[in-house]
Amino acid sequence: MVLDLTLIIPCYNESVHIQRSLLDVMRVLGNTNLDYEVVLIDDRSQDDTLAKLTCFAADHGRIVVKHNERNLGRGGTVSRGIRESQARVVGFLDIDLSTQPVYVPYLTGLILEGIADVATCRRTYKIELRVLHRTFHRIILSHGYRRLSRWLLGHSLKDTETGFKFFDREKILPVLGQVEDQYWFWDTEIMVRSVLAGLRIVEVDSIFVRRPEKPSTVRIFRDVKAYLRNLFRFRKALRQSKRSWRNLHHG
Repeated sequence: MVLDLTLIIPCYNESVHIQRSLLDVMRVLGNTNLDYEVVLIDDRSQDDTLAKLTCFAADHGRIVVKHNERNLGRGGTVSRGIRESQARVVGFLDIDLSTQPVYVPYLTGLILEGIADVATCRRTYKIELRVLHRTFHRIILSHGYRRLSRWLLGHSLKDTETGFKFFDREKILPVLGQVEDQYWFWDTEIMVRSVLAGLRIVEVDSIFVRRPEKPSTVRIFRDVKAYLRNLFRFRKALRQSKRSWRNLHHG
């Protein structure tokens, strides 16, 4: 029997919050009528994440634990999960649950009902004064990146970087084969390439709450430089593809 959903959860050094987060995810899925599996993929964590995943899976059904032989990056890890799934819908979420798992059934339903080929959560940041000093730069960078991405790449998506994306597996596989970046820019690539492929995309408003116990991995100057480099590289690649297509059909 083909499953309705494979929920992929990429994990890297998530030991601090992994058990509580997984309990929340399983509670939501347990209250649905979906035929699902949860695939936990450890991306060569340096802490005891893999051991905790294995113990959790032993006490809960419908969970598969996998681990990468080498670090693949977040995009590479999710790509592996999509390719190895046989479900109608494949999706992933960030295990810190900054976006709550209550959106999983709704996004899955949009695809199962034929309303969308790609369904994502568009993040709206919840401002908390007690952690504002830790999140303000992230909010500014996120909104700045969204505007710059739309301007440079010519799309109208509101939030390409959200860590909460669901896909019609059959339709996303050809797009996935075109994606080059396997790390954080993977998100922008797969969304923009989905637009170019004519897939129907629905962005659902959601509340994003930064988990205070999870240390930030944002390094402002390093990350801004990397994202700018990737944006311009990707824009160049898209322009070259368009020129090649025109030459093929009109040359």
